[in-house]
Amino acid sequence: MSKRGAVVIELDSAPPALDVPTSGDYLEQCVVSALFTPALRLVSASPRADYFEFVVDEGQRFSDGLPVHPRHVLGTLVKAAKSPQWARYISYLEKAEIVGDRLCLRMRRPACFYPDMLRTVDFAPTHPDAPVGNGPYQMGDECDTERGYYHLIPNPHARGWAQRPGLLFRLETDVARAPDRFRRGDTDITCSTAFPLDRLDEWRDSPALHQAPTGIYMQLEPNPSGGGPLADPSLRRAMLGSLDLEVIAANFRDGLRPAGYRVQSTEARSRFPSELRIGYHDFYPNREVLEQLSPQWQAQLGIHCELVERDYAVWQPADDTDGSFALRYLPFNHPYAHFDQCAGLMTDPAFGKLMMRFAAGEDTRDAMNTIVQETLPMIRLFEVIGNWLTNPRVTGFSWPTDAVFDFSALRCDDRHIR
Repeated sequence: MSKRGAVVIELDSAPPALDVPTSGDYLEQCVVSALFTPALRLVSASPRADYFEFVVDEGQRFSDGLPVHPRHVLGTLVKAAKSPQWARYISYLEKAEIVGDRLCLRMRRPACFYPDMLRTVDFAPTHPDAPVGNGPYQMGDECDTERGYYHLIPNPHARGWAQRPGLLFRLETDVARAPDRFRRGDTDITCSTAFPLDRLDEWRDSPALHQAPTGIYMQLEPNPSGGGPLADPSLRRAMLGSLDLEVIAANFRDGLRPAGYRVQSTEARSRFPSELRIGYHDFYPNREVLEQLSPQWQAQLGIHCELVERDYAVWQPADDTDGSFALRYLPFNHPYAHFDQCAGLMTDPAFGKLMMRFAAGEDTRDAMNTIVQETLPMIRLFEVIGNWLTNPRVTGFSWPTDAVFDFSALRCDDRHIR
């Protein structure tokens, strides 16, 4: 722990911003979840899922003492309408208004997923005048975004604040040395997505080691322009069907598990391109995984893959790569979110109609899953398994499997010795 006595949590990349709604970055969600918390509670919904009423949970206050009001969540909805991550979901909304102590939402069309969506930290309230949140923590006096150093102190207006320790998020990009920093006592909780897998055996018998699925998926996505060879579903099916994912996962023991559909392809390899350019972000173990995928595609389909480093594999208008090797997780806990991600990578009117029916509460999942499996809008390969070390004197926090971070129960007992 630091000299301030704060719990130190490592991050392996710096959050792009610290506000709601987030950009969708996993570690941004982590830090933002310490500063903000969802405030709405559903009290009424129409049978057709086209009208909802919410109230603010009792006792919600910003860290400057201002009581949270439904209009503060309305402010977040307004911001979300301009967000690339959330704009398409906000388009379901026809009218939002405050009636007494309620936030009332009237939808353009049924949207049964809305209550689940509004439970995410992205729709926490926005303070009207100050950059402060309503979460269990508030910004302390030391914050250096360039160095990736974020000191947080308990929010005195949040329940249980007196029992919470200080919190320090610190950027550490040297993944290989994470266990060494932990052993020295420099870190209390290492980053779950950045543990060096070749050092897991050192810690398997230690109670400090924890492991859980992250809900983050490695997948190969076609160019969103709709062009290029990966726009062909038959190629995507052949590329997935040609892989032995179990063999690759075994080489990243306890770090990856296969997540792809089992498919077969009868397409002649002569139809496929001889080369693909695949963009990726230099984040461990992206390139290492691609270097094991590529020989299988070469051997089975005759496709040579050129690996092109990109910043977070974000597409630019002039990007000349054929596909993007991306890490994705669902923005909220509802099946609609998965199908929406699929819809963003495919043009299928039948699927779009099924999506509308599903949003209306009709259970069309089997039909939607069939289309997804047949067209494979993305080549989903592996789920990332999180591994991290936690000082036994720290309790109440675990890296989540669904990007829903919770710091409200974080506690520290210095009587424990590592």
